[in-house]
Amino acid sequence: MKPQRNLRTAVWSVLLLCALMNMRELNQQLAKFAAGGADFKIFYTGSSILALGGGHDLFDLRMQSLVQSAAYPPKIAGNTRE
Repeated sequence: MKPQRNLRTAVWSVLLLCALMNMRELNQQLAKFAAGGADFKIFYTGSSILALGGGHDLFDLRMQSLVQSAAYPPKIAGNTRE
């Protein structure tokens, strides 16, 4: 029974270490995500258009601009209007 307990302890230790490493990485990336960095802004805009029932407007650049402007006002860090 003791070897089985050691194996269980080792597995839980590895899982805990992986979870802590993932939490650390996520914490480092939060500022980037909050500023609309990476691809989050694009996917959020698309899903918002779909949620509004505008699937036919998904590739309409004017609709994308309107939805993005509402979700990410220019005063939020990392956003600029061109």
